[in-house]
Amino acid sequence: MKKILLWPLLLATLFLAAGKVAMYGGGRGAVDTLRDTDRRWGICQPVSTAAPDLGPISLQLGMGPNSGFGLGAGGTSTCAYGNGAGGGGAVGAPALTNATRMFVTYTSGAEAGNYGYWHSNEDNNDTRALYKPLVVMIVHFGATSTAAVWWFGLEESLALGNLTPSNAQATAIDHAAVAFSAATSSAWRCCSGDGVNGSCVDVPGSTWTANAEYKVTVDLRTASETRCCVKNIASSAEWCVTKTTNQPGASVDLGMMAGVKTTEAVAKTVSVSRMFLEQN
Repeated sequence: MKKILLWPLLLATLFLAAGKVAMYGGGRGAVDTLRDTDRRWGICQPVSTAAPDLGPISLQLGMGPNSGFGLGAGGTSTCAYGNGAGGGGAVGAPALTNATRMFVTYTSGAEAGNYGYWHSNEDNNDTRALYKPLVVMIVHFGATSTAAVWWFGLEESLALGNLTPSNAQATAIDHAAVAFSAATSSAWRCCSGDGVNGSCVDVPGSTWTANAEYKVTVDLRTASETRCCVKNIASSAEWCVTKTTNQPGASVDLGMMAGVKTTEAVAKTVSVSRMFLEQN
């Protein structure tokens, strides 16, 4: 009799456990959902085509400086765009080829070396590696990958956008990011820097496709490693790699950035539909 009564209880327990796994993703691949109820998160996304910007940050669980999305020097809580190395550039919300969602687009200046970016705040203090951050961005590329460098991820300085995703280089910028530069590799790259040196590795099997939407993920939830994933949304192909060298300092302030640099006298674009951060 006791065995008969225990079976419904066991089945109910298994059902609840399965439900929790489904709710919180059950693994590292489910990067669009909260991993646990005490994880803070914030997200920037387009507001309207009439006022192209990434708009006010949607906050959860009382985020503030160094415990979530920080406020910039001007007290702003809006993801914004900025310029580096010569300035120039403009923003808009064009209808992009093969896009299935709304994007805002930053167009760089048209001189070699011009770069610009979308970022969450100018103080670069959204998070720290100590807080085990997870960043997800939905981005779109135009018709050409040549003579440009793209960066997506966490950085100590927005000047990261001026770097090349090389196999190894000296840099004082702590960072963990996904990058693409056809001049460096035909594959996407997983990059990190410890404030002295930076390095990048290919994301094996990954490819770049013109006029395509991608989900890029930078995952620092496991200590002393950066996990990078790139997914072609249309084809559902996804590639990942884990990198353990030149990791950002545990207590270094980091901010989110999606940037583009042109290496020729032709303007380049970076289009973003979502900038998402989750952390302890």
